[in-house]
Amino acid sequence: MSNATDIRQSGGTAGSVDHTDTSLAVSRTIPVPPTDTLYRAALTFCLDGADVMMYATLKGAENAESLWHALAQSHPSQPSEICGPALSRIDRMFVDGLTRWGRKASANAMRSFRNALACWHNRMMDLPSQDIIQLADWFTMDGTQWIIGPGHPCWPSQLADLSIRSDWAPPLCLWIKGDPRALTSCAKPVGIVGSGDVTEYGRQPLPGIWSCPEARWARMRRHIGER
Repeated sequence: MSNATDIRQSGGTAGSVDHTDTSLAVSRTIPVPPTDTLYRAALTFCLDGADVMMYATLKGAENAESLWHALAQSHPSQPSEICGPALSRIDRMFVDGLTRWGRKASANAMRSFRNALACWHNRMMDLPSQDIIQLADWFTMDGTQWIIGPGHPCWPSQLADLSIRSDWAPPLCLWIKGDPRALTSCAKPVGIVGSGDVTEYGRQPLPGIWSCPEARWARMRRHIGER
């Protein structure tokens, strides 16, 4: 299928929006993502799916770059005079983020955060470089994929609904193949989550969804396409 827009986030979770309108085809080189978006991509690399701990910590940080540097400096491999203050700083980011999110930093929450932090420290070392700006081509597959963050005009505003529940969180950024305008070209979009590794249970409701009036209208308007 031509001109498909495939939306990806961390941990192998994906949503797919097929866009077959050739008038919106990308005909120019995909630009290098903004610095904040690159750092959001690096933070996403450290996760295993949507992570409420990371979402809260970023909410308490000045920006993604400051959180990344605190994460790097708090790594256990750092000297104690660097690691100790950085740990205090990143703890404060988490507590402040929870407060801004309307949550409380309980003892259980802090224990869960430290467990998550240990996982982030392990995963960040798997990046090919710790110089995030130099990873722009690596993150975008040599400029063949978009990465957008919440400040991008094509960011789906509906993702904010994921933060209403305490155990869910919006993605930090999205990877996109195709034209990112497909994300906001439909007033009532449908996201298919987990389509990269669909199970038989997930396949069962698809015929009904595909045949509903809204889906037929979307196919007629070429907002989605068959695969």
